[in-house]
Amino acid sequence: MTTTKPLRAVMYARYSTDHQNDASIDDQFLLCRRLADREKNVSIVRQFADRAATSATLEDRPGMGELMSLAQAGGFEVLVSEGLDRISRSDVDLPFLNRFFAYYKIKILTAKEGWVNDMHIGFRGMMGKMFLKDVADNVRRNFAAKIENGKIPGSIAYGYKRLPDQPGVQVINEEQAKVVQRVYREYVSGRTPREIVEGLNADGIPAPRGGVWSLYTILSGGSRSMLGNPIYKGELVWGRRKNIIHWQTQRKARQQTSESEWQRKARPDLMIVQPELWEAANTLRTSKARRKGTPNATPPGQRKHLLAGLLRCGVCNGPMRITHNNGVGQRVSCTTAYLHRTCANKKSYDVGKLERAVIDRMRDELVDPARIMQATKIGVAKFAEKAKQNRADKLSLEKLLARVELKITRVTYAITESDDPVEELIAALPPLKTERANLVEQLRLLQADSNVVEFHPKMLDAYRQIVEELHGYLTNENIDPDKRDAARMAFRRLIDSVVVHQTGWAKPYDLSLYGRLSAIMGGTKLFPTAERVQKVAAAQGSALCDSAGPAKGGPTQTHNPNDVVFLGRWQAKAA
Repeated sequence: MTTTKPLRAVMYARYSTDHQNDASIDDQFLLCRRLADREKNVSIVRQFADRAATSATLEDRPGMGELMSLAQAGGFEVLVSEGLDRISRSDVDLPFLNRFFAYYKIKILTAKEGWVNDMHIGFRGMMGKMFLKDVADNVRRNFAAKIENGKIPGSIAYGYKRLPDQPGVQVINEEQAKVVQRVYREYVSGRTPREIVEGLNADGIPAPRGGVWSLYTILSGGSRSMLGNPIYKGELVWGRRKNIIHWQTQRKARQQTSESEWQRKARPDLMIVQPELWEAANTLRTSKARRKGTPNATPPGQRKHLLAGLLRCGVCNGPMRITHNNGVGQRVSCTTAYLHRTCANKKSYDVGKLERAVIDRMRDELVDPARIMQATKIGVAKFAEKAKQNRADKLSLEKLLARVELKITRVTYAITESDDPVEELIAALPPLKTERANLVEQLRLLQADSNVVEFHPKMLDAYRQIVEELHGYLTNENIDPDKRDAARMAFRRLIDSVVVHQTGWAKPYDLSLYGRLSAIMGGTKLFPTAERVQKVAAAQGSALCDSAGPAKGGPTQTHNPNDVVFLGRWQAKAA
C-alpha cells in the first residue's frame, strides 16, 4: 500500500503595534499547529513572523519577504496562518499575494477562513480596507483627545523636552529656548538666514540633531521650519499632514490636509517667543518668498543643467548646487557653504558661463594629440597595475565560488531525496545563494576593473571627430531635442568632474577639468545606440540633478578613481 507524502507547510504570524508582544506570535503559532494537525496531510517545516508591522503594506515586513523567497524556491506547498488579516488587510496587497502564491501552486489555510478561495480574498480585502480606515479614525480621535487634555503626541520640537514617565507631556528647554529667541530676533532685525546659521555655528551651538546648523533647519518651508512653527508662539496645530499609501509604490507617504481638518489648541505655557515677534518674522518671511516668486522661502530646489552633479568645490571638495535664480540665469554655490556656512568658498557662480567655459575647454583639451597620448599612457599603466593586483583576488574568489556552488548542490540534493522534515536544510539555502550572488558580482567587478584598453593612433581622427560633433551639439540651440539629450549623456560619459576654485568677487573663474580615461581611450561608447535616449535619460534622471549630499573626498564621487585623468586648470572670464 502506498502512502501519500504530506504537504510541506509554513506558518506565518504577525502583530501590528508595539503595544503587543511576542506572546501574540506564540499564540498564533500554537493555533496554526493545531490547525495543521487536524489536516492529516499537512506537515509544518518552518515558521515566519513580523513583529510590530502594519498590515496596510508589504513594506518593512522582513518575515513576509523571506517567506515569499522560500515560495519562489519551491520550499513549501501550504501557507498556514490565523487569518487572512494576518497576511494582509490591504485591498491591493491581498489579491497580489493570492496571485503570487497561486502561481507557485501554494494553498492558503487559515483558522478563520479554512482553505482560502477567491471569494475569501475579495471579501477580506474589502473588510480589511474598512478596518484600516476605522483604525486610522480611532487613532486620530485618540490624538485629538490627548491634545485637548494638554498632551502632545508625536515628535518633539527644538526648544522643548519631555518629562520622564509622563508620555505626551512637554515643557520648555530653557537653553534651547534662548537659541530660538535669538533666531527670531536676528531674523526680524534684518539678518539673513545664512548669516544666522553662520553665527550659530561660529558660537559652537549644537544643531537640533547634533553637528552644524543648516539653512533648512531655520527655513525649510512652512510650519516645519523653526520660523514657521506656531508652537513657539504658544499655539499647537495638529493634523496638518497625514500618512497615506502611495497608489503606485504601496509605500507610506505624507500628504497635506485642508485647513478645516487642523486641530488648534492654545498652549501659553509653551510660548517661547511673543506672538508679535512670531507674526513679524513670518510676515517678513512670506514677503521675501513672494518677491522671489516661490510659495515659501525654501532655497531653489533641484534643477537640471549640463554640469549638475559634476561641479565640486575647490576648497572643501563638496558638491555644488543651484542656490540662486534671479531671472537672468541660474547660479551655483558650494552646498556646504550655502547650507552650513562652514566652507570659505561663499561665492556663487553663473551656471551658463561655467557651461560655456567647460564646453570650449573640453574641445581644446580632448582633441590635443599630445594630451590624449599622455592620458593613454597613464591609463594603460593604471589599468595594467590594477589587473595585476586583481589576478590573485580573482583566483581566491573563484575557489570560494566553487565551494559555495558545491554546497548548494549538496543541500538541494538532500532536500529532494529526504523523507524527513527539511526545514534546517531549506533555511541553509538563502544564505548560500546570497553568498554566491555576492561572489559572482565581485568577480564581474574585478574583470571589468582589469580590462586594459589600448588607444591605437589610427583611432585619433575618429575620436577627434566625435568630440567636435559633441561640441557642436552642445553649442547649437536649434538642434533636435533627441540629439541634444544624446549629447548631454555623451558629455557625462566623457567628463568626470569640474572643480571650481575659490576666487574673489568679479574675478575670473578658476576651474580644473577631470575626464574619464575609459571614454578618452575608447573603452566607453559615448553616444548610445542600442537604447533609446529617452529611456536612458529617464533612468539616469537623478544623475542630472544637483546633489546636496556630503562630500567624500577626491575629484570624483561616482566613478572608479583609476579611471580619472586631470585635463588641465585654467581661468575663464566671470563677465
